[in-house]
Amino acid sequence: MEYKFKAWVKPVIEDGEVVYTGCMVDVWGIDFKRRKIIYYEPFDLLPMVGKKEELSFDEIELLPYIGLNDKNDKEIYKGDILKFTHEREDFINENAKVVVEIPKIYSIMSNPYNHSFEIIGSVYTNPELLE
Repeated sequence: MEYKFKAWVKPVIEDGEVVYTGCMVDVWGIDFKRRKIIYYEPFDLLPMVGKKEELSFDEIELLPYIGLNDKNDKEIYKGDILKFTHEREDFINENAKVVVEIPKIYSIMSNPYNHSFEIIGSVYTNPELLE
């Protein structure tokens, strides 16, 4: 399995006011001794040309790639919200959703019935989908 990570940069609130709303970044390196991640601030379509940034583990939520892809071949990360459907005739709810939690997602995806999974968002960027 390939080890990849994304990170949710936590929102910053000072004196009850939102200073920074948070965002998702691709992790390019992890420094466990200094407890920091390394990522590149994107520059148009060439992310490695952008400015190198570091964030401490306290400022982020580290999200591992689970080693599986959805039906559109998008990589699935912890915290992704998946829409799934069964190919069984007796499955009624076509809008069923599941949040990726490890190892919960493996038991769902290894179910003997044929599933179709599609990433529709993330608990961090689309919390309204959980309602």
